[in-house]
Amino acid sequence: MELVLPDQHGSYKLNGSLCDRVAYMTLQEAFNALGAVGFAVMGWFAREMWSAVKDLKLDLAKLREELPTKYTTKSDMEHLFGKIDSKLDRISDKLDRKVDK
Repeated sequence: MELVLPDQHGSYKLNGSLCDRVAYMTLQEAFNALGAVGFAVMGWFAREMWSAVKDLKLDLAKLREELPTKYTTKSDMEHLFGKIDSKLDRISDKLDRKVDK
């Protein structure tokens, strides 16, 4: 197999006949094709990531709306446990007074 190189006009000659330029790809053309495919894949991936981030932002906004209706805040729980502690202290005091009698 002989090495075929383009002449100064970009045409290829094989065994004295002019070959179609499509039949042989230069290194630059191969690099350009690989680059195009690479950028297409990166573009698709970036679009998928952008879509996923948008969906996550919507989910987070929805969670922020629903969270206060389903769960209590820390301050509300501290207030509630403070009331429970005071009632348990009163019960403990009453039991201590009963034992002392």
